[in-house]
Amino acid sequence: MSWLDRLFRRRELIALTLYTGPSCSLCELVKAELHAQGAHRRFELREVDITTDRELKKRYGLSIPVLEIDGEALLSGRIEPDELRRVLKDALS
Repeated sequence: MSWLDRLFRRRELIALTLYTGPSCSLCELVKAELHAQGAHRRFELREVDITTDRELKKRYGLSIPVLEIDGEALLSGRIEPDELRRVLKDALS
């Protein structure tokens, strides 16, 4: 592989899943903060509405928003911007 190929090769992005629900103001705040911190450029973002799946609703019903990175739930409920920044930074290192 040439240096040019390596330069433009896209590295695999880390999976970041945000479990949400309809009319969830905390979820909207986290989504806005993820965008403000540029997470959409550094992670593979996925938003999942827990009301579409009985098991997810049972697991996360009172805890949303829940932020999961590479399959591990790391943050939930009221997520502070500094806490979110720290978790995203740790995931990238």
